[in-house]
Amino acid sequence: MSLTRIASRYAKSLLELAQDQTQLDAVVRDVAYIKSALDTEDFRLLIQSPIINSQRKKEIFDNIFSDKLQPLTLAFLDQTIKKRREAILPQILKEFDRQFNQLNNLTEVTLTLPGPTDEDIIQKIKTKLEHSGLTTNRVSIKTSIDPSIIGGYIIQFGDKRFDASVAFKLEQLKQTFSNA
Repeated sequence: MSLTRIASRYAKSLLELAQDQTQLDAVVRDVAYIKSALDTEDFRLLIQSPIINSQRKKEIFDNIFSDKLQPLTLAFLDQTIKKRREAILPQILKEFDRQFNQLNNLTEVTLTLPGPTDEDIIQKIKTKLEHSGLTTNRVSIKTSIDPSIIGGYIIQFGDKRFDASVAFKLEQLKQTFSNA
């Protein structure tokens, strides 16, 4: 079975359990917390290491998370380790977010800007996206800063990318002149 399929099944199980036990909001917060821990290279190396046995990983997880996560989430992590699926935990959590967004009719959008911008502009972009028909009725925008785009913006969601950056326009001009 492919890792994507396995991650999808684990994510679905966690989502359904959280719904059944009316702990969905708490589990969503827990997932975000675990994802922030996965941002550290040491933690990523730990979960992917075949040298560290499952019992030791469980002890480390308990030390890190026992007082910060809901019992349901802790049980899920224990089961993931028991079944030796901790190496795909990042994929499981990503899939959990995707399924949660789908359940709540929410589209996550990444808006890349050349620098900080006014919240009003971000809100206008969000409103336009919500009424565009390209996204669901609800949009969540995550902004990122990339000075290399020079100006303009890049919008990404799902498998779509709208590049209205100055850097992209300059590259198009360069291609046009080099082909002429």
